[in-house]
Amino acid sequence: MLKIVRGVPREGEVAQERDEVLFYLDEVLAEVRADNRRQNRKALALLAAAVLAAVAAGLLKPDLLPGQVGWLWWTGAFFYAMGAVMLVGALHPLVSGLAGRTIERRRSYAGRLHTWNPPVQREDPDQARGGRSRGAFSEEALADLWARLGVQDTATGADELVLLIRRLGAVAQAKDRYIRRGMLLFLVAAACCLFSVAVGQAILGG
Repeated sequence: MLKIVRGVPREGEVAQERDEVLFYLDEVLAEVRADNRRQNRKALALLAAAVLAAVAAGLLKPDLLPGQVGWLWWTGAFFYAMGAVMLVGALHPLVSGLAGRTIERRRSYAGRLHTWNPPVQREDPDQARGGRSRGAFSEEALADLWARLGVQDTATGADELVLLIRRLGAVAQAKDRYIRRGMLLFLVAAACCLFSVAVGQAILGG
């Protein structure tokens, strides 16, 4: 007697699907790690440029400027120091890690505030509705992921990968925020110093 079973995937197909999901998670993890390395290189390059700019600016002493604009030069120096602190924070693993955890907690709180549905249970992925978000992964995507994996051990390993991706993604976002703030502070510092020099030269020339 031939039994025709429709809609039930074969064991080989399920194993292949698990491998595809894990391969996808590995690719996402590699991409997130590459993003972190890219942010580190960017922060390091900006910090090196800032040090060179500080050495060049050190040739101009604020004592040579008129008293009317000396305060503006020191204001630029303060903003410069704050920008350097931001870049150091982007490079330091402890500071960026703490900022990443803060971003991850905010994501979790935002996901809870934007939905009233109960949390999705892994045993019943069909209940995943409403589009709650866990970082870069929605509840629907996670429920579908667990349903595809099937095996508890494999699903647990994939869940650990998802948590690692979320954590590293939050760290990369924190690094990017620190770098953007540092660049903004450097621009303000450069504007203050250049403006103080220009006004000082005008006062001395007049």
